[in-house]
Amino acid sequence: MYFLISFIFTWGLGLLPAYLIRYKILRRPLKKRWAIPLAFIIWSIQLVVATYIAELAGLINSKHTALNLVAIVSFYILVKKNKSTMRKN
Repeated sequence: MYFLISFIFTWGLGLLPAYLIRYKILRRPLKKRWAIPLAFIIWSIQLVVATYIAELAGLINSKHTALNLVAIVSFYILVKKNKSTMRKN
């Protein structure tokens, strides 16, 4: 049960901001100079929240490797070009 909750929190909620920004708000890919800081900001917020939750749960040595992977995937979501934007360029 804990694994399922952490998977949903880490991947589902972790990728949600990048998805919403890319596909619902802007509806176009970001340039790398904007996507890198944005992915870093999203990662920083998620790291703070995950550390806070780990402290509440009493986990002393929690590693956040999955959040690093989520940040990389978030970056690629933010810069990914779809077929319609590739035709315009």
